[in-house]
Amino acid sequence: MGLDSSKLRNRVGRSLFRMASWLLVIGTLCGCTDSSTSTQLEKIKHKGTLTVATRIGPATYHPSPNGLSGIEHDLAQLFAQRLGVEVKFVVYDSIAEIFEAVEKGRADVAAAGLAITDQRKQQVRFTPAYRTVTEQVVYRDGTPKPRSFADLSDGIFEVSEGGSHLSTLERLRDQHPELQWRVSDGHSTTQLMYLVHAGLIDYTTATSDQTQLIRRYLPQLRVAFDLGVRRSLAWAFRQSTTDSSLYDEAVAFFNESQHNKTLDELNERYYGNARVLAQADDQAFRQHVHERLPQYRRLFHQAANRYGLDWRLLAAIAYQESKWDPGATSPTGVRGMMMLTEETAKELNVKNRLNPRDSIMGGAYYVSQERADMPVHIAEPDRTWMALVAYNAGPGMLEKARHTAQRKGQNPDRWLSVKKVLAATKGYYRDIKAKNVPLPARQSVEFVESVRRYYDLLVYLTDEENFRLTMFPNAPAEAGHSS
Repeated sequence: MGLDSSKLRNRVGRSLFRMASWLLVIGTLCGCTDSSTSTQLEKIKHKGTLTVATRIGPATYHPSPNGLSGIEHDLAQLFAQRLGVEVKFVVYDSIAEIFEAVEKGRADVAAAGLAITDQRKQQVRFTPAYRTVTEQVVYRDGTPKPRSFADLSDGIFEVSEGGSHLSTLERLRDQHPELQWRVSDGHSTTQLMYLVHAGLIDYTTATSDQTQLIRRYLPQLRVAFDLGVRRSLAWAFRQSTTDSSLYDEAVAFFNESQHNKTLDELNERYYGNARVLAQADDQAFRQHVHERLPQYRRLFHQAANRYGLDWRLLAAIAYQESKWDPGATSPTGVRGMMMLTEETAKELNVKNRLNPRDSIMGGAYYVSQERADMPVHIAEPDRTWMALVAYNAGPGMLEKARHTAQRKGQNPDRWLSVKKVLAATKGYYRDIKAKNVPLPARQSVEFVESVRRYYDLLVYLTDEENFRLTMFPNAPAEAGHSS
């Protein structure tokens, strides 16, 4: 008996629906869905990877004792977390290669400390800026300081290829015909700064953030003068008139990062302790690294291994406290390598504060305990910097600062918030042996920042060869030693 036409249509419709459903499931499982209509953002989420073009540099992306580091690295990681994907960093040697990778689709985004210029806006699409810098001329201390563009013709003035400074120099030459330079064949700005420090060239250009960071390691670099141009740094995306999905997501990310202070925290992390040591202090530290540190390095290693710390952090604390002098004594009664009070030494079961091993072990235990006692949700490196406050001024000072930060609507789990509270503490107390001594709150900020500076410099000095090969590839091995 045959089916009437309406029942036949219903049965055929149900069969076609089931077939289409199965095809959709199979296509999804095997990844065979048509991606021609997917947006760039959807493709990245489906692939699970965000490809980022970057370059090696102290202000961008570089290896560190705790893994990859740099403000561009951290921002890219945060953006990838927002998308729910992993990051694949692709390192290029030149800015031209970075822009080409984005334009040709080999990279999804360029995060490499790129300055926004009118010319570059014709190539790529920039996000909102995350930092503003100044272009500068750099020279070596001990050589005549150039005071004008004409002075640059007295030496070798070499600049990197593809940087924003080239358009600046071209514009300046219209007003100063005497301005001459040569474009380097394959050297980045960071590498050229190394060559200036080594005395192999006389001048180069760099942005103020690059100069600020690299001078901690190459202290003989000096800023001659600014080129008079401020540049905004941003991420770069491929120009597209049809698909702005990934770009729009990046814009939202930067707007939120500005609003929730993430950008402020990252800038503090990488630039908050970037002040260069005074020349005499820098020279003394480098001398003590060679003359005093070898006697105690093994003890720092042992203490660090026992309590899960970086030995260079312990050494930096000890240097800030005593300049690695086991017999150091202050007018207030703190003594030894780690400058422990008598009361603290008793609590830590340190029998002899003047014994280097006892002092280092006691100080290491104290730092590790203060770090462990903080709420588990406080992340590194903020956790360590706050532990140093507790080490220096007591856990009560730290908790008071955190409560004050919270009361003011700031995040008490961020070092930037705590630092602002401590630094804003006003007033002085009177001491029998000193006048107008800063309150411990401000002293603790100075203590943390000094330890951070010594730590960064110690990382460089104790691993200088690897640092040189990473940051300054192709530079002469015998040049640039700053001890």
